[in-house]
Amino acid sequence: MLQFFTGNTGLHHVHHLSARIPNYNLQRAHDENPIFHDVPTLSVWDGVRAVRLKLWDEDRGRLVTLRGGAAAGPVAVQAMADRDDLEFTYSLIDRIFRLSLGELADFSAAKYDGDFSLSLEEAQRRKHEYVAEQIGIGPRCRVLDLGCGWGPLLDFVRRRGGTGVGVTLSSAQAAACRRHGLDVHLHDARAVTRQSFGPFDAVANVGAFEHFCSVEEHRAGRQDEIYSGLFARVASLLPKEAGSTCRRWCSGPT
Repeated sequence: MLQFFTGNTGLHHVHHLSARIPNYNLQRAHDENPIFHDVPTLSVWDGVRAVRLKLWDEDRGRLVTLRGGAAAGPVAVQAMADRDDLEFTYSLIDRIFRLSLGELADFSAAKYDGDFSLSLEEAQRRKHEYVAEQIGIGPRCRVLDLGCGWGPLLDFVRRRGGTGVGVTLSSAQAAACRRHGLDVHLHDARAVTRQSFGPFDAVANVGAFEHFCSVEEHRAGRQDEIYSGLFARVASLLPKEAGSTCRRWCSGPT
């Protein structure tokens, strides 16, 4: 009865794996797919209580309230992922993301420009076209994508006749990209050098910028140093006439 009045909202995760599953078959799809069998069940009361949870307590491995986070002290609450977190998170959700959003799993920074009648795919295509316009992606252009995810921008570069190279800290993302013939390396974006990867005509980053400075580095007041070093390294990969523009940020010819 509750499912009827809530429109099967408790099974909405199944819909994200395949939008073609009709509402009346969501329960059956949930029951027949092993990927869902270990998913915990949340009651209505669990949902109400969860509204109060705002912060992640790293020591206890759970969400806590603002008051609980303050009581735990500044070290217990982690606000930014480190390298191990990225590997764990993006590799853990790899299959779910690809099943729900397609093999290239393009979900960051869709460009609607206020027109929300657009489909997600159309808005993502607008994003790629905008990035291409800003940094000059075209035939024979060699582009580096820092934090490339599952490779949607790299695929766009390839379809434009360019050559894309990506780096990520998720082994699952790297493996998924390589299955689609994309040149992706398991490598720290902050450690890319001209000696290891060669020169590029343009460098892009969409949605991963916050991962380049860890919590510990931020607390030590090193964020300016970290990002200055990152931009200097990016500049060393580019021709002298290159400039930069932002969406998180992209670098390329102006």
